Amino acid sequence: MISSLNTKIGIWIGNELPQVKLPEPITAHIDELLGQEIQRQDWIVTACSAYLELVKLTGSIASQYMASLVIPLTCTEAIDIKGPTQDILEQYLDWYESPSLYLVDRDVFKYHEKEEKFLRPFDFDVFDIADNIYTEYITLRGKVGIDNNWEYTRFIQSSYFPDNHVLL
Repeated sequence: MISSLNTKIGIWIGNELPQVKLPEPITAHIDELLGQEIQRQDWIVTACSAYLELVKLTGSIASQYMASLVIPLTCTEAIDIKGPTQDILEQYLDWYESPSLYLVDRDVFKYHEKEEKFLRPFDFDVFDIADNIYTEYITLRGKVGIDNNWEYTRFIQSSYFPDNHVLL
């Protein structure tokens, strides 16, 4: 399954990379790339394997495009600063939405978007083997959510930064 997924990620990058335009990233749910539903017990492992393949395949363009993995969690009525830890992450997963891969033009970070956002580092030891992958727990809602007093979206996001994009 993983080798098939890796091949499909390469094809996805080839087909979609020319479509990356500011401010929208390209994104794909991992189960859609696979062409089949991922079993719940395999979500995290499959998502992390797919993400590491994305990082590997985009290494030569990493200064322009950021590879990210987003693992959706259940929504909440208020900003949740505590969030899950890795050992209880499964209790927070949003089982209705598969983890997703993103390729984002780094220039998007030059622009400001109105949002309420809390983030903190997330100790995700799955990526201890890969340098320059930073993982955060994020709770946010954008302008429309603020204006309508909607709930907050929560997710775990891992992002790759090449050496020349990391402050020491």
